[in-house]
Amino acid sequence: FDRIEGAKEFMDGKAAGVSGIKADGLTLKITLAEPFGPFLGLLAMPGAYVVPKEEVEKWGEDFSDHPAGTGPYVLKEWKHGSRLLLEARGDYFGEKPQVAGIYYRVIPEELTSVAEFERGNLDMIGVPASEYRRYTTDPTRRGRILAQVGMNTYYMGMNCSRPPFDNLKLRQAASTAVDRGRLLSTIMEGRGLLADGPVPPVLLPGIKGGAPAFDPEGARRLVKEAGFPDGVDIKFYIGPEQETLDMAEVIQQYLAAAGIRAHITQLEWSAYKQAINNGDADAFWMSWQADYPDPENFLYPVFFSKNAGAAGNRARIDDPEFDRLITLAQKEPDESKRMALYADAQARIVMAAPWVFFWHKKDVVAVQPWVRGAALYPINNADKGLGIALERR
Repeated sequence: FDRIEGAKEFMDGKAAGVSGIKADGLTLKITLAEPFGPFLGLLAMPGAYVVPKEEVEKWGEDFSDHPAGTGPYVLKEWKHGSRLLLEARGDYFGEKPQVAGIYYRVIPEELTSVAEFERGNLDMIGVPASEYRRYTTDPTRRGRILAQVGMNTYYMGMNCSRPPFDNLKLRQAASTAVDRGRLLSTIMEGRGLLADGPVPPVLLPGIKGGAPAFDPEGARRLVKEAGFPDGVDIKFYIGPEQETLDMAEVIQQYLAAAGIRAHITQLEWSAYKQAINNGDADAFWMSWQADYPDPENFLYPVFFSKNAGAAGNRARIDDPEFDRLITLAQKEPDESKRMALYADAQARIVMAAPWVFFWHKKDVVAVQPWVRGAALYPINNADKGLGIALERR
C-alpha cells in the first residue's frame, strides 16, 4: 500500500495520516500516487479490509485478537495453539451459512490428526504428505479427496551475480540436468503441477513459460560450453526439513551427472534465510508463496533488479529488458495488455534461467461422507464458508 498517495510520507513519520485515503459516508476513496494495475487484487486481500475505528481504538495492539467485520461468521472463541470457534452471523446481509459454525482444532502431530479424522471426530482434514498415497488410492475415499494447485512455486535458485552461475550456459545446464517430472511423481508422489515458469497457471491461464525439458546429454554439453570441461563445484544451501534434504540429495545426483558437483549445506531456517539474503550460496532450494493474486507478485518481487537480496530477488538476476516489461505492466490499466506484458516478462525470465522451475504444490483435503459442498480455493480468504453443509449423522 506504499503506492497510495501520501503513504510514504506517513510511513516515514512526515505526515499524521495518508492523504490518499479518505472516507465519505459509506464510501472509501483511495488515490494512488501513480497507476498500479495489480491494486484491485491487493484490495481483495485481508490487509486491505476496512475495520471499525472504535474497535481498533478500544483494543489497541490487541485488536488482532479481537477481529470485527461484516462476514458470515463471528469469532466466538479463540484459544491460541488449541482451537478457534466461529459462529454463524444471524444478521448477515448475504447468503446465510448452512452450518451453525466452524470449529478449527490445532493438532500439531500429523498422526494424531489422522487418527481423530478416522475416528469421525473431524469433518475435514488437510492430508499430510505421509498419508497422501494411502488416501488418494483408497477406493472408499473416491470423491472425498479435494485438491487445488496452490499459488506457489518451488524452485532451485542460482546466484546470478557471481561465478559460477553468472554464466547463462551453466544455469541452462542446471535447468536441463534434473528430471523434474520424475521427482514430482516419485518423491512428491504427484502432489503438485510441474512448473513451466515462475507464474502459477491459474494467474496466467493458457500462457506457457517454456521451461526446458530434461536433457542430460544437453546439460553435459552446456557445462563444457560454459567453460568447465572438468566440471564445476557449487555450494547448495537448503533449509532444515528432512523432505528438503531428501529432495536435495536426488538433485545433487542429477547435477553431478552433468558435471555440476553440488556440496549441500543444511541450516536451520533463520540462519538459512540470512545466508540466502546475503548471497552466500551458489544455489539454494526455496519456494515463493503468493501475497496477492496477480502475476506481478511472481515476477516483480523475485526478479526485479532493485529487489536483489532480502527484498525477494535472491537469485540476484539483473535484466534491464525484464525490468522494463514489468514497469510497463504495473502502469498498464488495460487488463489484457497487462497480462500480455506479464507473459513476455515470464518468457524473458525463463530464458535467463535464474531458477530451475520445479512445481506448484497442491493443497489436499479429505472430507467425511456426511460433508457436502466443501471446496478449495487458490487463495484461502476467497472461501467464506457458505457452500459447506453437514448431513445428519
